[in-house]
Amino acid sequence: MLLNSRLKSLHRRKYESPLFLEMRFPDRNLFGVLLGISMVRGHQEKVSRISFSLQPELQKEFDEVSHLMGYDERSKALQIAIRDLIRDYKLKTDPENLVSGGILLLYNHKVQEIDSKITEIGHDYKSVIISSMHVHLDYERCINIIAVRGKYRKTAELEQELRKLHGMEGVKSTYFVVGK
Repeated sequence: MLLNSRLKSLHRRKYESPLFLEMRFPDRNLFGVLLGISMVRGHQEKVSRISFSLQPELQKEFDEVSHLMGYDERSKALQIAIRDLIRDYKLKTDPENLVSGGILLLYNHKVQEIDSKITEIGHDYKSVIISSMHVHLDYERCINIIAVRGKYRKTAELEQELRKLHGMEGVKSTYFVVGK
C-alpha cells in the first residue's frame, strides 16, 4: 500500500530534463524503482524498461562485441540490434518496399568472362543500380561494390543473378527501407 502511494506520487510529477530516479523503500527492502524520461529533439520520449534472460556466455560475448563496436551502454547496442531485426523482417515481408543499399561481390576475375557477365547483368538491372566501384585485391581476386536504389524485389533479383555466377566467392548485401 505504501509502495503504491509512493509510485503514484512519482508519476504525478513532471520532469523537464532527463532524469533517472532511484529510490529505496526500507519498509519493503526494495531497491531500484527507476523512472526514465529522456528529451529527444525537444520532445519527451518515455523509455520502456524490459527484462530478458540470456545464457551467461552469450551475455559476455554480447558485452564484449558491443564494447568493441563502440557502444558504452548495453541498451544502445540492443536498440540497434532490435532495429536491424525489424528492418530485416520488413524487407522480407514486403517486396514492394523502396530500398537503398549496397551489394558487395568478391570474385575471382581469372574465371572466364566473369567481369563481362557482371557488366551484362548490371545493364539488365540499370533501373536499380546507381553506382558501382571495382577494386583489385590481388592477382586473382576483385571486389565490386554496387550501390542500389529501388524496389526490394528487383534488388533481390539482381543479387540472386550475381550469386549464380561461376567464380563468385562471396556476396553480401545491406538494404535500408526508405519508402513505399
